[in-house]
Amino acid sequence: MLPYIETDAGENTVSNLNIRDDVELFRTKDLDQAHDFLAKKVSPHRIEVVEDIDRLDVHYRGLVNESISLMRIGYGTRVKAQPKEYRNLFFAQTIMRGANRIARGSHEVALQPNQSMMLSPESPYNMDICDDSERLVIGINKDILQRHLETLLFEEVSTPLVFATEIASNQASQIWQNHIANVAQIAFSMHGNMRRNQMLVSYLESTMTTALCVFEHNYSDRLSNDPIDGDSTKMQRALDYIHENVRENPTLSDIAKESGVSGRSLQLLFRKRFNQTPLEYFRTQRLHAVKNDLELARQGTRVTDVMLDYGITSFGHFSKQYKEVFGCCPRESLPASSQYD
Repeated sequence: MLPYIETDAGENTVSNLNIRDDVELFRTKDLDQAHDFLAKKVSPHRIEVVEDIDRLDVHYRGLVNESISLMRIGYGTRVKAQPKEYRNLFFAQTIMRGANRIARGSHEVALQPNQSMMLSPESPYNMDICDDSERLVIGINKDILQRHLETLLFEEVSTPLVFATEIASNQASQIWQNHIANVAQIAFSMHGNMRRNQMLVSYLESTMTTALCVFEHNYSDRLSNDPIDGDSTKMQRALDYIHENVRENPTLSDIAKESGVSGRSLQLLFRKRFNQTPLEYFRTQRLHAVKNDLELARQGTRVTDVMLDYGITSFGHFSKQYKEVFGCCPRESLPASSQYD
């Protein structure tokens, strides 16, 4: 691995979160160029130099992915920045050096080194970034993070995910920074190939989970509870419907309607409890029901008659599944005196 770029060690510096010098570098003293580049790489936003424009030195290093991006950004001089409202990104900010004052309406937060917070795109905010400060910015796609939240909650969410405009606790900030440092090391060891490596993709998913755990938001309380407990009645209705209709061919929509939840929520609930989709669970129950009927069949019963009674028309496919589960073909489950189908 190539060495990291080190910043000056001191009480106002976080050195373990640096992005190495072998990744993409952008640097300019031209404000218009900075606007254009950062709009493309980060998000469209307006930058206003507050003092000493001659010291403007916009520099950026980062790895950009369609779901999560890791970026280190500095301006050289004091600036004010206002991201536009139509952004589709959550931004986790960690101060590496200097300070950053964030204002949303009348609420202001002053971020210092070693402090982190998550900013939501649901309403505008302004940043007052002090002279010679540097920030580590993690951008997370809003839609992808919300879908990940649904996976953790095992249900669809109708209200948008919104993070609290406040600094994370010292412990939460440290957990976040340690995690990002590990992600960065893995990404750089793979030469920034953030699109194709499945191991890194899994690690980025863990980054979304970490963000949802360490930063407060409007779903934090629900994440701390077991979602299955709150939906046990709905789950039981789904199970009852499947068992009562094991001779039919219910659709996911049929099961969801009877249980009173959406199809996606039902899928997530079944994944949590059985590691199966509702229809996979149904097919498993049908296999066991067919096996039970075959074992109790009267003399002269044909396997095809039992299958047809359960709505099975693809005999070869069902027989293959049957053997995979029970280790024998359906005919072998008949009583010895009936095995002539």
